[in-house]
Amino acid sequence: MSRPFRFKQFEIVQQQTPMKVGTDGVLLGAWADGGRRILDVGTGTGLIALMMAQRFPDAEVIGIDICDEAVEEAIYNVSRSPFSARVMVSKADFREMQTVARFDSIVCNPPYFENSLKCPSAGRTTARHSDFLTLDDLFLGARDILRENGSICLVLPYSLKDEVIDKANGNGFFPNRIMRVRGNETAEWKRILISLSKSIALTPPIIEDLTLEISRAHRTPEYTALTKDFYLEF
Repeated sequence: MSRPFRFKQFEIVQQQTPMKVGTDGVLLGAWADGGRRILDVGTGTGLIALMMAQRFPDAEVIGIDICDEAVEEAIYNVSRSPFSARVMVSKADFREMQTVARFDSIVCNPPYFENSLKCPSAGRTTARHSDFLTLDDLFLGARDILRENGSICLVLPYSLKDEVIDKANGNGFFPNRIMRVRGNETAEWKRILISLSKSIALTPPIIEDLTLEISRAHRTPEYTALTKDFYLEF
């Protein structure tokens, strides 16, 4: 196994998983809505599932992925964590998922490389490209398995903000919270964190801004406050 990524309450070991551990996943895991029953779509190494289990001590968390290597590694990481009794990982295609007990929250760091070149590895292509799991697929599936007051939370490139809201609206979802993310104060917005529900909001969504770094060696107080319960050092 490769050198682990160490967090305060768990470790992430990654050997073959197509999608790497990165800031996007950490931000989503630290920010997303929770509840008693949470689904992590495209769980990868299991990072977001474990973060949600840490944040919501009474939650049952289910992580699914279509990649054999990802499922194997997520199961390994969950088994070595203090949350193994509440986190289950399985191989599943979200588009075919059926459940009797609905979810309070769905979290997903979705593939968004639909205009980029395909990766030479079949596993990486499956994990990265939205020609396998599209935003329409996500909203259509979420509509059937979320509770009426549940939410779906995503992290995406900022350039897709209008597209994701349009697709969400077309599938009966509406934004409640939006966080714009950039690397530093002079940088353009790079990512968007968005929480959507099936209920039309009576007021405009809450808009938050997050800058990650004051300088390359110093994180902002806001970024520190959001992720301090997970990172070992700041």
